[in-house]
Amino acid sequence: MFSKLRNFSEDVAKSLNDLTEQQNQAQLPKPDPLAQLQRNAKVLQAETPDSNQLTQPKDEVESDGLSRGTAPVNGDQSAPSSKQGTPPVGAPATVNLEELPPAIRSKMKKFAKYEEKYPVLLEAYKVEKKKSELIKIFENVLREHTPVSSISDAKTLVEYLNGLNEKTKLQSNEIRKLTKENSVLTFKIAKYEENGEDSLSRKMEDLKKENDELKSQVQEHRDEITLIKKEKEELETRVEDLGKVNGAVSNGTKDHKGEEEEDTEKEVDELKTQLSQKEKELEEIGTKLQAANKSLKEKSDEIEDLRDSMKDIGNDLVTAKDEIKELKKREKSDESATPDEQRTQLEVKLASLSDDVKSLKDKLAQKTKEAKDLQGKITSLEDQSHTEQLANKQSEDNLRKDVKTLKKQLQEQTEKLDAKEKELDAQKGERVKLEERLQELSKFKSNDTSYKLEISSLQSNLSHKEETIKELRSKIDSLNEDNTTLQAKIGKLEKSNNELQANYMESLKNKNELLSKQESFIESEKSLNTQLSKLQREKQEIRNELEKTRSSLDALMSEKSSANNDVQSYKRQYDELAMKSKEYNLRIESLEDELSESRNLLQEKTREGGNLRRLLIETDEMMKQKESDHKLELKGLENEKTELERRGIRMVKKKQKEIDDMNAVLNEHKARIADLEERLKGMVSVSHTEPTADTDYSNSELQSQIDTLREALSASSSKVKEYEKLNVTLKKLNEENISKFERLSKNYKLLTQQYRLMKDNESRRGSAESVSSSMDVRKSESLDEKRDKDKQSDTNIAYLKNVLLGYFEHKEQREQLLPVLKTLFHFSEDDENKFLVALK
Repeated sequence: MFSKLRNFSEDVAKSLNDLTEQQNQAQLPKPDPLAQLQRNAKVLQAETPDSNQLTQPKDEVESDGLSRGTAPVNGDQSAPSSKQGTPPVGAPATVNLEELPPAIRSKMKKFAKYEEKYPVLLEAYKVEKKKSELIKIFENVLREHTPVSSISDAKTLVEYLNGLNEKTKLQSNEIRKLTKENSVLTFKIAKYEENGEDSLSRKMEDLKKENDELKSQVQEHRDEITLIKKEKEELETRVEDLGKVNGAVSNGTKDHKGEEEEDTEKEVDELKTQLSQKEKELEEIGTKLQAANKSLKEKSDEIEDLRDSMKDIGNDLVTAKDEIKELKKREKSDESATPDEQRTQLEVKLASLSDDVKSLKDKLAQKTKEAKDLQGKITSLEDQSHTEQLANKQSEDNLRKDVKTLKKQLQEQTEKLDAKEKELDAQKGERVKLEERLQELSKFKSNDTSYKLEISSLQSNLSHKEETIKELRSKIDSLNEDNTTLQAKIGKLEKSNNELQANYMESLKNKNELLSKQESFIESEKSLNTQLSKLQREKQEIRNELEKTRSSLDALMSEKSSANNDVQSYKRQYDELAMKSKEYNLRIESLEDELSESRNLLQEKTREGGNLRRLLIETDEMMKQKESDHKLELKGLENEKTELERRGIRMVKKKQKEIDDMNAVLNEHKARIADLEERLKGMVSVSHTEPTADTDYSNSELQSQIDTLREALSASSSKVKEYEKLNVTLKKLNEENISKFERLSKNYKLLTQQYRLMKDNESRRGSAESVSSSMDVRKSESLDEKRDKDKQSDTNIAYLKNVLLGYFEHKEQREQLLPVLKTLFHFSEDDENKFLVALK
């Protein structure tokens, strides 16, 4: 008995030494926590005895001392924590318990029970102590990598994981959108290359042709002006000759003079009318030339605008090339950091993007060449237009000079005609004197006929000039028509240029969006890497847990049929829940569609004005009814949600109870197996005294029982795994349904708020319309739009404030929030470095 006490004291001393050694090791520099958790995974899987099954030993007074005297021996042999310093098994034989008094005997029996339980409890204490240390390490890891501070904050961890899942979903959706936008951009670029190049070349050729035609027309006008000048000079010479002839005729007879003077006066009047007509025609030609010069100036301005736009396009193409190079560099740097699972998908996407980039580079090179060619053509056209403008200016100056000289000549001729009229009056007085010279006038008859022939020739020339003037007018009309066609073409070119600029701006916006999305993808890759590491750890833990369950029970075989029935009922309930969730989703989608339709109707009705007030009142009533219906449906959905949660909780509780019962049965069977093993050992010790046949028969029976128990344990462990998997799937489905319902309720609240705002705006607009005119309505609409913009700006400011405060308060989450700040404030690499330096 005293040897047992000594062994007990030695075991206590050794356990205390072990604890001190563990504390000293804890003070030493700690290794990597992740590696430590992986090494001690089996410690977490180790099971300790249930506190409900343990009972405190009491004093016992019984007569059968031999049967109970063997218990401490078996307890010493089965203790896993007994060391090499323990005495042999037959040591207690030196003391006879029957010789001791009954009080001491009961105390010794109680002490034997304590001695049986002590090694088990000590081992359990060590395991639990190690588990608590591993839990602390796990909490430290959670604090470093997640916003969770302890295991009790399970809700925050679930929310964090759900947020990561939502981020991955959003990123996948953004990747799909980017691929679609990329395909649309490539299609637009191909169309622009097919249509834009042909249209530009055609327009340039048309402009060249029109420029050549204008040049030829200007030269024809110049030739016609020179011909008119020559004809005018000839007319002036002939008028002078007529004046001389009249002077000579005045010296002739008075009878013939009167007739000739009348003829000459008529001819002079006709010549005056012809000169005035030609002056008018010259003025019209001058105005048309001025209009043509204005159109040429406008075309030159348009050509300069096109040239500036081509320069801007070239600069934008250069910047696009540089940005494409930077994107390639980033993609190369990101390829090394991507995980193995996503690397194949990203490589395929990068290959497609690289092909797109190569095609875009080729297209950019072609477009730069075409832009250079166009610039050369534009410069040549500008030179030609400049020379034409100079020639037109010179021709205008010459025409103005000619018109001035013609006016001066007309004034001189009118003055001469007045003088001639006075001379004719004087000649009438001298008619009596000239009668004596009738004989001399007969001689001049032949000259008079020649003069008449000359006048007829002049009239024919005048008719010919009138025909030429008509031809010039027809040409001017054709020039005006050509000018209108040119203006229409210029308008088309301007429209196409505006469309190209708009497409270019859209491409720039898409490019900026792609850059921001690429940064968000980089962040998502980091988060996915952390998730992969966590999932790998969880996988190892699951494998360790799978190795844990090795024994089975007979009672679970009888419960198999009931468990299968329960599983089928759970499956049916799950199918019903899934169908109900689908129906609720369809209902919610229909409600969202109805709300969007009602919103569009309200927006259209606000534009119609006072004539549609009755319709607005009817729609308000309809929307109120729909709101009441939606509220009733939401209440029904909430009731169904609560019922589903109650069912899920009941299911989980049932499963937990079943699992606890199974664990209890497992522990009982483990205890039985331990007892059987102890009996086997006792039988081996007693085998020297009893015959061998009985021992072999008992051993075979015990081994067969142990095998059957093990087979039953393996089957029951598989069932337990299946039940746990079903429980996990049901929990996930319940959580997904709850999250979906919460999202739908949030969307419904937002839609109701928007609808109330729309109703308030409509009531304000209706009151303003009854008081003021349509201009007041527009002002109120602009004020409402400003208010909405102010609200949006306030919400944006609040979001930015929360992000900045979260970044400065939570130092552990700065790596996760830094890319968000990049995308919000459009930080470049230099801005990011400056920001980090300022924080340090």
